Amino acid sequence: MTAITTTFDWNSGKLSATVLNLDWKLGGLFATNFANKLFGSSDESIAFFAIINAPSLANAAIPLGQKLGLISFALSQFVTINSESDMKLSDGSAAHQYSISASVDQLRKIKAPIDKALDVVLISTQQHDKTYIIVYATEAGRMGQYQNAFDNILNSVAIGSASFSNMGQMTAENAIPGNDTQIFENDTSISNLGPVPMTNSPPTEDATMGGNMQEILPILQI
Repeated sequence: MTAITTTFDWNSGKLSATVLNLDWKLGGLFATNFANKLFGSSDESIAFFAIINAPSLANAAIPLGQKLGLISFALSQFVTINSESDMKLSDGSAAHQYSISASVDQLRKIKAPIDKALDVVLISTQQHDKTYIIVYATEAGRMGQYQNAFDNILNSVAIGSASFSNMGQMTAENAIPGNDTQIFENDTSISNLGPVPMTNSPPTEDATMGGNMQEILPILQI
């Protein structure tokens, strides 16, 4: 079971898709301020947070690839890895975090429908023999503007008995230079996106953000 909590004014919902060539039933949760960007100030940058289950093939490949440095090498072909770190979750299980920058040229090469550079954090963790990917991002240079929101959402993530609250950073690695190489394309289109109704529970005041937090309804099993 997977759940997150998000700020009351961000849109939220479920991600679901079937990727036949990977035999992958993708499922997850997302939160974004996209609607605020559309109807709010033009100076506001887009930010999003998502958690998905990885393909079953990744359950063994990702942990091994991280130990051997293959994941870092692969990512560095398409984006710039600024740093990496190992983290420990609430139940003692491990997670691995990448801090990434993606330039406009890099995004064009992977055919991303985005015309602005991004700052991205990507986290992988293996829980109950399944691998989960957490990613959050915003426009380059604007991560500090949303850091409290991202931290609060991340701290709310629960995958079964493991949560990202009170997690500890174990080790940090040096920056790894990136390389502008075109990424291969897979059929990973997302379908069945839709708004998710909020719970009737009253929001609680969050001092670090100066706003309200409200729980997303889906307790999604993926």
